Amino acid sequence: VVTETNDNIVSLDSPPPCSYFRYAVTAVVDDIEGAQSEVVEGKIAPLLSKSTKPTLEVTEKFNKTVMLTLSLPQPNTMCQVESYEVKYLNLGENVKKQTVALAAADLKDGKIVLDNFPQAVDEGVQIE
Repeated sequence: VVTETNDNIVSLDSPPPCSYFRYAVTAVVDDIEGAQSEVVEGKIAPLLSKSTKPTLEVTEKFNKTVMLTLSLPQPNTMCQVESYEVKYLNLGENVKKQTVALAAADLKDGKIVLDNFPQAVDEGVQIE
């Protein structure tokens, strides 16, 4: 994108989260273009807020297995996730939460299957 201005200041729209940017500046005086400035480049960080966290929805539960659907928030769709950490437990059991780390590459269509509950999940589950 090339932006021309006669002003001393110019504002550019920020690229979307997790995209790369590259900027350089030149000045034109009397139709003569000066040398280009040093190039500045980097990557835009993901947006971090409650509304930009992925959400989990229990889509199926049977016996000792729970299937979850993971939905990614719209602003961070360009972000590459390496892994997800899921904490869970059966409701009605006196056991501590279990934690599993899942590589993003292991998910199929945003589905997570937790199949190592100690007892049947009839009374419900808590997922974080």
